[in-house]
Amino acid sequence: MSSSQLKASYTYQSPRWKSKEFMVYYVLFAALAFKLFKSAWDMSNSWHPGFYRYQRALSKGWMFGRAMDLSDAQYSGFRSNLPSLVPLFAAFVIISHMVQRSHSFLSNSTKLVSPSTWRIFSAASSFVILLAIHGVGLFKMMIILFINYAIAKRCKGSLANAILTWTFNIAVLIASDRTRGFAIGPWMPALSFLDTSPYTGFQPRWYITFNFSVLRLISFNMDYYFFRGRSPSSSSTNPANPYEMLTRTEQEASRRSGDNGANTVYNRTKEVFHIHEAPRRDEFGFLNCFCYVFYLPLYFAGPIVTFNNFMFQTSQKRHVSLPQVLRYGLRHIALFLFMEFMLHTCYAQIIIKAHPNFTLYTPLEVISLGYFNLTFVWLKLTCIWRFFHLVALADGIWPPENQLRCMSNNYSVSSFWRAWHKSYSLWIIRYIYVPLGGSSHFLKNVWPVYTFVAIWHDVELRLLYWGWLIALFMVPEAISKKLFPESKVVHQWGFKTDFYRHLCAFGASFNAVMMILANLVGFVLGGNAFLLFQIMFSSLSGIITSSLSFFSVYIAVHFMFEIREEEKRRGIFRNY
Repeated sequence: MSSSQLKASYTYQSPRWKSKEFMVYYVLFAALAFKLFKSAWDMSNSWHPGFYRYQRALSKGWMFGRAMDLSDAQYSGFRSNLPSLVPLFAAFVIISHMVQRSHSFLSNSTKLVSPSTWRIFSAASSFVILLAIHGVGLFKMMIILFINYAIAKRCKGSLANAILTWTFNIAVLIASDRTRGFAIGPWMPALSFLDTSPYTGFQPRWYITFNFSVLRLISFNMDYYFFRGRSPSSSSTNPANPYEMLTRTEQEASRRSGDNGANTVYNRTKEVFHIHEAPRRDEFGFLNCFCYVFYLPLYFAGPIVTFNNFMFQTSQKRHVSLPQVLRYGLRHIALFLFMEFMLHTCYAQIIIKAHPNFTLYTPLEVISLGYFNLTFVWLKLTCIWRFFHLVALADGIWPPENQLRCMSNNYSVSSFWRAWHKSYSLWIIRYIYVPLGGSSHFLKNVWPVYTFVAIWHDVELRLLYWGWLIALFMVPEAISKKLFPESKVVHQWGFKTDFYRHLCAFGASFNAVMMILANLVGFVLGGNAFLLFQIMFSSLSGIITSSLSFFSVYIAVHFMFEIREEEKRRGIFRNY
C-alpha cells in the first residue's frame, strides 16, 4: 500500500504509550534486553571460556583501554582509508563549487548556461583519481562502459537493448568475480606484469566496488531504452508521496513551517527524485555516461541515483544548505563514534569468524551473537552509505537516503527492504519489478528480483539461498495481508481491534524471526545458520530461551506498531 493510500484509509487511534499494557511491556522488555546486552559483554571479555580462540586476532583500540574488533574487511578498509578519503573529497567538493561559479555555471533563473562545463570537470577528476586508485583496472572498466554504451546506441528503443544490456552486465558481474577482475596474465603471459603493482594502483580489486557501476550502466541503457519508445508506468518511477523521501530533519522543518511538505520542501523532493522525465536526446552522450557512472562521491558505495535523476540534478541550480550539510555531518560523526564504541565492547563479529565451539556458549549467548552480528552489518553499511551521501550532499547532489529505519525497528519483510537500501530498492522497482509486471504479478516477480539482488551482492551460493529465503518469506506475508485485512477481520467478522492487533503482532514476530534467519544465512553464517537453530532447539534451556526471545520480539513489535501510529498522528505516512 502506498503512502497516499495509507493516509486516505487512516483512522485516528489514541496513544498507548501510557497504557497499563505498555507499562508491563516496558518492564519485561527492559529485563530481556539487559540480559541480551550483558551476554554480549560477557562473551567479549577474558573471563569467558571462548575468549582465547580470538584473543590474538583483536586489534589495538583507543577506548577504555580495550582492544577492538576490526575483523570485517569492508569496514576496516573504509575506516583505514578515511584519513585519505576526507581530504580527497573535501578538495573535490571545493573545486567543484569553484568550477560552477567561475564559469557562470548558473543564471538567476536557475537555467544552466553550460552544464557540460561541470561534467567535463567531474569526468576528468574521476579519470585521474580512479587511474591512481585502480591503475589498469580503470581501462578495463572503460572497455566495459564502451561496450555497454554501444549496446544502447546500436539497439536504441528495441527490445534487444534491454535483453543485451541485462545479459551483458550480469555476465560482467559473474566473469569479473571469477577471473579476479579479468586478470591479463592467464590470457597474455607477456603482459602479466600489468597484474602487479604499480600498474594496478592502490586498490587492485576494482571489481569489488564495480557492482555499483553495473547498476549505473544498466540505468543509462534502460533510461535510453525508455526514452526511445518504451516507458515504464509513470506511477512506478516516482514515489506516490515524495514527502516520505525527505530526511527526518527536513520533515521536522516542513511541519514547523506548516506546509507538511506541500510547498517548497515537497517541490525540492520532486526535483530530487525526478526520474520519469528523460533528458534531451543529445544528453545521452558518452561524456555524460562516463560522468554519471564514475561520479566520485557515489562511485564507491552509492547511494544509487538513476541516469535521469543525475542529469536532471546536474542541469539545475544546486541547492546546498551549509547548515543542513553540517547537521548531517555531525549525525555521521555521532554514528561513527557509536560504531567505535560497539567495536570496543562487543566482539560478535570476530567470535563468529573464529569458528567458535558453541558448546562453550549458552543459548542466550548464541542468540546474542546472531543479533549483534546483524546489528554490526546495519551500522557498518549505515556509516559507509551516509559518508558518501554526505559528500554528494555537499556537492549539491541529493541521492536517496538509505537505512530509513533502525534495523531493530522492522517487522515486515517487504517494508524492511524498502527502507534498508532505499536507493537500490527504487532502482529495482524501476528497472526490474515494474517491467516484469509490478504488484499485479508480485508472487512471481519476487523470485527473479531477489535472484538478481543476490547475484549483485556477490556470486556465492549462500547469497542465493539468502535471496530465495527472502522471496519465500514474502509470500506468506503478502497472502495474509490479502486474506486478512483489518476491514475483514474487524468490520466483517466482528473481532475486536485489540485482538487483531495482537494477531498481527504474532505474525509480525514470526516475520522478524524469519528475516533474522535469512540474513544470518546471507551475511553471517551461511548454511551454518541452520545448524545454529538446530543447537538452539536441541535442549530444554535452548527451547525456553528461544521462546523468551520470541516473546521479546513480540513485545518489540507492539512498540513498532505504536511508533508508526505516532508518525501517522503527526501526519507522516510511510509504507515502510
